[in-house]
Amino acid sequence: MGELSLNLSQTRQARGLTLDDAERSTRIAKKFLIALEDHNYSIFPAPVYARGFLRSYCRYLGIDPEPQLAELPQGWASAPPLQTEPVRTTRAPRLPATERQPRQPIDLNYGWLIAGVALAAILIGGILYTRGEGNLNDLDPRTPTEGQQEDPGGDALTPASVLASTPEGTMASFAGVSLDDSLAFLKERNLSYLVIEAADPNVPAGTVTNQSPAPGARTADGMIVTLTVSAGPTAGSTIRTDCAVLASAQVRTTAEQAWFQSNCNGSTPNAPSSQPTALPNRTTCAEIAGTQYRSDIEMNFFRNNCT
Repeated sequence: MGELSLNLSQTRQARGLTLDDAERSTRIAKKFLIALEDHNYSIFPAPVYARGFLRSYCRYLGIDPEPQLAELPQGWASAPPLQTEPVRTTRAPRLPATERQPRQPIDLNYGWLIAGVALAAILIGGILYTRGEGNLNDLDPRTPTEGQQEDPGGDALTPASVLASTPEGTMASFAGVSLDDSLAFLKERNLSYLVIEAADPNVPAGTVTNQSPAPGARTADGMIVTLTVSAGPTAGSTIRTDCAVLASAQVRTTAEQAWFQSNCNGSTPNAPSSQPTALPNRTTCAEIAGTQYRSDIEMNFFRNNCT
């Protein structure tokens, strides 16, 4: 056994280590550890394994590996220089133009293409038709038209039916209700009324457009309900200018009401109240144009919307 083998074996034994301990720690097979200690390198497949295992084993035992590597057989102590050769690439020779394979055109099966387009059109048409049927089914013949509300029971409510459902002691909403239905309701509830006819090209004649007091207010004895009713596109040009006549009349035009407020002031005997009922604010430019403002509300409305 040579000096190298004695150093390795003696060092291991001096440290109280077994070959099994060294094998577990270095992950080097026991047969190679024994070969290193016995200086037997024939079992190594190549010098690189002997050098690598010897270096790892020396470090495990705490020995400088360089002197140990120097005692390896001739040519084993150092690794030979790597011989590298340049990588050569070869390129396939370019064929003459006459020998090249022509590109094959893509063969489209137009029959299948047309069939696919037709099938897609049928599917899209079916989807659209199904959606259309669903929309038609949603159109209930009882759907409320503009100006109507829908009853929870499913019946369409007209303004007149809403009027009739107003609780006792509560002011109803007369907007959109005919004058006849409105007066019938007021008479049934024993409420006094005053009707002001105003020209309105946008609302059919005989339809209530405004009221005072407002809907939802509490009613009281002696209350006078003022209804503004559309007279159609034009109203009569002749006005009554007699306080007594106007005081006893329950239907007046806008001009007559304005004259009554300016000249009678509720002082005429048999007047419906000690103070004339105020005119409702006008909210159309045509009504306000060329007249005096009745209130700041009318003035601001005209300046903001008509000028």
